[in-house]
Amino acid sequence: MGGEPSTQVFGAVVNSAIAVHGLSTDAVHADTTSKSFQGAYDVDFEDETVPQVNLGYSKDHQPDLKQLVFGVGTTADGVPIIGEVVNGNESDMTLNGRWVKNLRSIMQKEEEDEFLLYIVDSSAVTTNNLRIRKEVNIDIISRLPGRFGIADDLKRKASNTDEWIPVGKLSQEKGAASYKVWDTSGEIDGQTYRFVVVHSDHKDKRKTKAIERSVKKEFDVNSKHIQKLSERRFACMEDAYIEINRHNSYFQMGYHDIKWDIQTGYYLSGGWW
Repeated sequence: MGGEPSTQVFGAVVNSAIAVHGLSTDAVHADTTSKSFQGAYDVDFEDETVPQVNLGYSKDHQPDLKQLVFGVGTTADGVPIIGEVVNGNESDMTLNGRWVKNLRSIMQKEEEDEFLLYIVDSSAVTTNNLRIRKEVNIDIISRLPGRFGIADDLKRKASNTDEWIPVGKLSQEKGAASYKVWDTSGEIDGQTYRFVVVHSDHKDKRKTKAIERSVKKEFDVNSKHIQKLSERRFACMEDAYIEINRHNSYFQMGYHDIKWDIQTGYYLSGGWW
């Protein structure tokens, strides 16, 4: 499947198989990996379409060895319908971006209103690939990588909500984990996406306790300062808002939201009314 001619042959076989066997092409499950090579290889090919065996990010944890990168996409039934072998130094992000861009043509879904779902690991989730996804109108299901700041924001919000939906155990094995999910939305690069935060009861208990301590500390520190602010009297609304903005800028909120309520009154001899 490496090189342009073999890719074209594979594509022709796939198109024929889709038509003959009536394969469902609404969803594509894709994955990429690398294959390491030992020994010397002649990589000085005149044909630029031939994949180059060279150094790159090694998923085999053997960065000293040259490699090739390849990917495979299948139908929901596991029938291979996409395949490509590329240079050993090409990133998964680039490969996935190219697939997303060409997926409608490959799957014979040229109409942009036809549903098409790409299920892939987090290497496909980059700002550029999400822009390509929008251009070709393809839905993506993937894990949100930690390189996006919103990932930590969603985890913090999830830890402070009681709107979890129980899923239960997904395996009959003894000691299998039990899951619950929280459904929400958020923005990346100005576009709104749906996110599902998944919690497992096998999660590292030490990490859970660390988060709980952080939540409590944030609540205690803010509550103490807010209590002091609530006992103060301000000459005007502007002064009150100045103190609120000062509090918000000084006390960074990671787990809580504050709703401020300013009450007005007037002073008579003996106290405020």
